[in-house]
Amino acid sequence: MKRNSLKILSSDLKPQQRNIIRKRRKKIINILLISSNVLLFGSILYLFLLLLPILKPELEYQFRQLFGKKQAALNTPQQTTDSATPAVLPPLVENPASYDFGLIIEKINLNTKVQPDIDITTKEGYWRALEQGVAHAKGTQYPGEIGNSYLFAHSTVDPLNITKYNAVFTLLNKLEVGDRITTFYKGTRYDYIVENKEVVDPTNIEPLIRDFDYSAITLQTCHPPGTNLKRLIITAKITTN
Repeated sequence: MKRNSLKILSSDLKPQQRNIIRKRRKKIINILLISSNVLLFGSILYLFLLLLPILKPELEYQFRQLFGKKQAALNTPQQTTDSATPAVLPPLVENPASYDFGLIIEKINLNTKVQPDIDITTKEGYWRALEQGVAHAKGTQYPGEIGNSYLFAHSTVDPLNITKYNAVFTLLNKLEVGDRITTFYKGTRYDYIVENKEVVDPTNIEPLIRDFDYSAITLQTCHPPGTNLKRLIITAKITTN
């Protein structure tokens, strides 16, 4: 009975009323389509903004490689009369972020200060240090000293914190054997040449406790960038050239 009544009511509608109903339906469909497109675009934009701190350094690096932007040249070292004393080198073209304790890697356009003597057993402490730049592990050597100077900058699995903790060493994986790393410590510059690159498990502490009979630095960050799956380890040996 009710179905028959609805059919009768529908058939009794005038053409003008039918057009109004069609327009309303079309309007509702358009609103739903626009809303879904806005949500889709918003999601893509949000994801892009989250990954921007990782994508931006990568894009800048590829741009420099593509257009052949020259890296700032290091000046020739000034020789000292005492062979046991490291050569005191003139400053770079760009001023270091810190002469007291700084790190420069020209290949990846990195110039940052280093926070010294950070206790790696205190998570809250080293996370605060990483907000300021690269951290130096307490108990390891300083640049220029015989042994292992351990510098690290962790990435994070939390996308909201990528800007704080991941940007410094995002491009560290671009380094290869033979590339140069420059450190400043107490006003003196020390140049190192990369001699090893490896990826290890997060629980592997062997790179931290390695000992050397020469001045070496070890750089560590999480790998791949923006994750906490592995650790990228770069080891470099001091050079006097």
